[in-house]
Amino acid sequence: MNGFLQKTLRYILLTENGHKILKGLLIIIVGLMLLPTISFSPVAGFVNGVKNFFEGEGDLEDDTDISAFLGDEFSIIEMRYYKTVEAVRAKHVEEISEEQKSLAESVREEHKYTVIVTDDKGNEHEETRYPTVDTPLPNPPMVSVLAYFCTTEEIQIANGKNKINESKIKEFYQKIVKRPFRVIERSQDHYIVMVEYMTEQEITESLKSEGVFKDEGDVDLFETSIERIKELIDEAGGFKYDGEAVGQISNVEIAKQIWDYFKGLGWSDYATAGIIGNFEAECSLQPNLQEKGGTGIGLGQWSHGRRKAFLAWLESNGRNISDITAQLDYLIVENTWYGGKITLYKSGGLTHTSKAKSLSEFSTYQYSSVQEATEDFLWHWESPNYQKAQIGRRIGSANQVYNLFASGGSGNISSSSKKGKDPTLYFPAGNLPRNASMAEKHMQTISFRNSKGVMRTVKVNSSIATDLQTALQEISEAGYEIKQIGGYSFRQKVGSNGLSSHSYGLAIDINWDYGNPFIKKGKIQAGTRYLSHELSMTEGSIPVRILEAHGWIWGGHWTHSKDYMHFSITGD
Repeated sequence: MNGFLQKTLRYILLTENGHKILKGLLIIIVGLMLLPTISFSPVAGFVNGVKNFFEGEGDLEDDTDISAFLGDEFSIIEMRYYKTVEAVRAKHVEEISEEQKSLAESVREEHKYTVIVTDDKGNEHEETRYPTVDTPLPNPPMVSVLAYFCTTEEIQIANGKNKINESKIKEFYQKIVKRPFRVIERSQDHYIVMVEYMTEQEITESLKSEGVFKDEGDVDLFETSIERIKELIDEAGGFKYDGEAVGQISNVEIAKQIWDYFKGLGWSDYATAGIIGNFEAECSLQPNLQEKGGTGIGLGQWSHGRRKAFLAWLESNGRNISDITAQLDYLIVENTWYGGKITLYKSGGLTHTSKAKSLSEFSTYQYSSVQEATEDFLWHWESPNYQKAQIGRRIGSANQVYNLFASGGSGNISSSSKKGKDPTLYFPAGNLPRNASMAEKHMQTISFRNSKGVMRTVKVNSSIATDLQTALQEISEAGYEIKQIGGYSFRQKVGSNGLSSHSYGLAIDINWDYGNPFIKKGKIQAGTRYLSHELSMTEGSIPVRILEAHGWIWGGHWTHSKDYMHFSITGD
């Protein structure tokens, strides 16, 4: 049977007639398995340079290459092609970060201001103050770049010796970085310089307009390549360089307990979020969890010699593993940190250099992003098997913790974010409607064009309609796509006897199916997983920033639950 499959594959992949058959099949069955009995899907769209491949110049040279796809030998992160792109990506990050920091200095200088201060002797004098300017670590895509060269060059991922021209990779990264860098103003004292990159869709449109993609078949193959490469990287335990950090906190109460513990010790928001994100991936925040088939135990899954020392400490100090504080106390006592440049276990020689030199320094180190802190703790405290590291889950969970508890890094939610306005202010004589027919009289439907030029409508309280319409248009003009929006709906609050602010037309929901869920007690009640889509809204993002400026309050600031899709005038 295996011989028959191999013979069939050789015909399809190495002959001109086979190429024609394959192209037709790929366009028809994008996203499906070609042969159910084998893991053939990785071949689709990126087995070698599609352009030359479909002109009749097959690149698979022998049975060894084909067999790699039939068995378990193929690992994309072991391919030279993958490593070449990865190395150039790292160099690009270094270069673009310097440019980002240079702009940050300019922003800091541009937005300095003077204040009059009084010294201890009662004398007044001017003092120059400079804002803090954050520079989150750039996160250029990996997957779409791999797919691009597979589609446009003679690239064969199955060939472990294959390598691509580094200058071409560098040029492509420069092509897809968005300029000018985005400068976000959070307050007079806080700015952010963001380096952003084209999305996969934007790259596709750019390549179509340039004529690189000749027809829809080329587009289909490029998009299929992206999906298959994502699967292969995930299966091989590689970093999710496509920017999809997809972790989700399993237990918000335990996360908050850990957060309060480390913040009580004076740890930074980034470091604390990074630890919790790592603990989530290690044990789903189950303090008593013991690894199946291994030696890991507890929040940090202490294993082997570290496990023995951990359990011995608990016993000698009369503490119990079910005591979360005891585990966190031990983490401080253990004081483990593998500093400097280390080779990641089972990574094929990849290395990581820690920013912090010790656990103590990690606790207050000025990381540029949650991701940077999460990765430092991952590789220099956890030090796991690279192929099973689940980096995307760790970063995603850490980001959620940061958004849940840090409120943009300050640790406190501003008063405007906590307290809304009385709904009676928006009805004549302060009489709130008691039923839908009464409420309908005070509603108005507004319309706007989203960032893609598509007309959207939403029904809201007529007293705030004009201002909201302006805000939604500003959001769209700034480039954020509102795919979904809902407003007035006469209904009860979830889990309460009171009426929802939607009943008064004073609340809207945006993009609930695009990574903006309602989360209660750590579980998603509505919507899709937080931070699972590029349209997920975070502190300082376009819609949050603009709607807050217009007096709306974001459900992402709530304390006991989180409603990332939700904005309201009333604060509930």
